[in-house]
Amino acid sequence: MRLTRYFMYRRIEELFPEKISGKILSVSELGDMSFLVNRSKSGITETSYPEVNMQNLPFKN
Repeated sequence: MRLTRYFMYRRIEELFPEKISGKILSVSELGDMSFLVNRSKSGITETSYPEVNMQNLPFKN
C-alpha cells in the first residue's frame, strides 16, 4: 500500500468510527474499503463499471 493511500484510509476511519450498514452499492468491488462495512448488517449489491453507472443503476426508481 502506498503511503498516501495509508493516510487516506486512516482519515476515512476517523470520519467513520462505526462501520457502515444498510443498502450499499459497490461499483467495481469494495476492495481495500471493505474495512468500513459491517457485512452482517448490510445488503451489498456488487456491480461493475461500465455495465452499471449513474445513468443505469440496478435499483427500482
